[in-house]
Amino acid sequence: MVNYKTYRNRCVSLIRDAKTTYYKTCVEDHKGDSKKLWQYLSDIITTNLKTAPSSLRNNSDNSTILDPEDMCEHFNNFFSTIVNQYVAVQQFSSNFDKLSEMVNSRINSDDAFSIPQLTEEEICSYLRNLDTHKATGLDGLSHKILKMSTYLIVPSLTKIFNKSLSSGMFPTKWKT
Repeated sequence: MVNYKTYRNRCVSLIRDAKTTYYKTCVEDHKGDSKKLWQYLSDIITTNLKTAPSSLRNNSDNSTILDPEDMCEHFNNFFSTIVNQYVAVQQFSSNFDKLSEMVNSRINSDDAFSIPQLTEEEICSYLRNLDTHKATGLDGLSHKILKMSTYLIVPSLTKIFNKSLSSGMFPTKWKT
C-alpha cells in the first residue's frame, strides 16, 4: 500500500508539473496573439469551472437562502452597503482641491506641448499592419476592407487625424 501511494503521489506531481510547463509555454508562445492564447486557456477554464453554490447562509439571521435570485439580492445588498459605507468616509472634494493646487503649482506655463503631424506613410503603415482576423468596430468596416482600400483612404484619413490633433476635437461620428 505504501508503494502505491508513493507512486500515485509522484505520478500526480509529474502530471501537475507537466501541465504547468505546458500552459506556461503556451502563454509565452502566444503573448501577442490573444485568439490563439484563449484557445489554449479555454482548456483550463472549462475544466476548472465550479458550479454555483446551491445554498447560502445569511449571517444576520443564520437562515439558509436557496433561491438563486435571493442569493443575488443578498450579495447585491451586502456589497452595496460596503460601497456606501466606504464612499461616506471619503473626502473627495478636499483631496481633489489639494491635488489640483499641487499640480498647478508645479506646471510651468511657459512649457509648450505639441503633437507632431502624422504622415501618410505612418497611416499607411498602420493600415497595412491591421490583423484581418479581428472583429470589426462599431462602424462595421472590416480590417480587410481597410487594408484593401489603404491607398484610396490614406490622404483623407491623414487630413482628418491631423485636423483632430491640431484642433483638439474628435469627429462626433467616431465617438462611441
